[in-house]
Amino acid sequence: MDERPLATACVRQVNVSPGGVPKLPVDEAWVGPLGLEGDEHDDLTGHGGPHRAVSILGIEAIRRVAVEGHPIGPGTTGENLTIEGLDISTLPVGTRLAIGDTVVLELSKPTTPCQTIRHNFIGGHIARLSIDLHPRDSRMYARVLVGGPVRPGDPIDVLPPAPDSRAAQYRLLERIGGAARASAVAVWEAARAGGLDVRYVDDGDLAYAATPSIPSEMLNQAVGLDQLPHLLDRVEDHFRRHGTVACLMADALPPGRELWFELAVYAAEAGAIADVPPPAGITIRRIGADDGPAWGRTHAAAFELEEPEASAWPIIAAGLAERPHTALFLAEEGDQVLGAGSVTVRRGTAFLRSGGVVAEARGRGIQRALIAARVAYAVDVEEATLLSVDAEPGSVSARNLEAMGFERVGTIVAWRFDPAAPSSASAPSSASAPSSASAQASASAPTSGSAPG
Repeated sequence: MDERPLATACVRQVNVSPGGVPKLPVDEAWVGPLGLEGDEHDDLTGHGGPHRAVSILGIEAIRRVAVEGHPIGPGTTGENLTIEGLDISTLPVGTRLAIGDTVVLELSKPTTPCQTIRHNFIGGHIARLSIDLHPRDSRMYARVLVGGPVRPGDPIDVLPPAPDSRAAQYRLLERIGGAARASAVAVWEAARAGGLDVRYVDDGDLAYAATPSIPSEMLNQAVGLDQLPHLLDRVEDHFRRHGTVACLMADALPPGRELWFELAVYAAEAGAIADVPPPAGITIRRIGADDGPAWGRTHAAAFELEEPEASAWPIIAAGLAERPHTALFLAEEGDQVLGAGSVTVRRGTAFLRSGGVVAEARGRGIQRALIAARVAYAVDVEEATLLSVDAEPGSVSARNLEAMGFERVGTIVAWRFDPAAPSSASAPSSASAPSSASAQASASAPTSGSAPG
């Protein structure tokens, strides 16, 4: 390589297992897009995938932990590469590791300690490897930029992030995706609690729901495939079993799929969004379960939803209003309800969803005021530090978000999976694609936060 390394280290041990820990040493392993050949995970949604392909920990960190009496050693906490000469967790996301003659990795995120490794710590104190508490002693995940063989003794050159690195963007979108997933699951849980037949799975970074009786993108949807694209078959099997047409979403289309619709992802830090008061005569308030039916009817009207989905939303909203870390808001003029919106906060990240204004009240600034009210709640009550939302590119909603200080940080693509189609890579006809209103609504938007307004 032509680049001068920032630091050097070496591979001390290469570790794999058929699942679980410890991972055991091998003389050589091939590194591919999903990690080391011969290495598996018992928890497929909590580990693995292209952004968590390789786990790395330094022998120096292992020694520091072991000297405290913890029964830890190389491979016992599940790292694939035990390295020497470098505190890996002190390096920023995006840093590259050039290993041996071929392999290039890019650090993607710290590895959160899980209960699987608790036996390696006195009293099960897995937080001893938490980067928040012990910044030098965390494991790090890496994605694979260039594959190849890796062996004990291979030299490691530490290189700065590539000029075109998307590591920081991936990390940001992971946070947003987690909040969007929590928001979707809250809807599904509220629907089930209200007696609707929603058959959902919430597993690690992946969540998906099938509702055979209601043809709705929101209630027949999968989120998290951007983090775990290799588990697409698992998701499609769920919809095959339940016989529902589904909206699948990720940051890129899998091979053979065709674009159904696209959403722009927006984000902003707390404090960056303009405070927009309601227009004269309009009040915006957070509601409880008693006002849930009114919220659901307004939401259905704003997004022009059809039956049976329209009748489902008053039921969903009554339960959604009582979900922890989720808040529903109504915009009213006297006794007339004109707009509705929701927000869910997960681990400091807020996701705004289902913001809509009925057709006859649009153009009055109600949508921006609904955005501001949800932002204020997320920051002041839930202490959110990151705000996120998505909208149809070029829509009124997108322009409102941009005017208020949100910046576009990514794109979500959706494709239609029809279990009755001849091929699993089913594509929609022009008649089956959602209108712009329903695309924005599909959560009632597939991850939509903004809506007509």
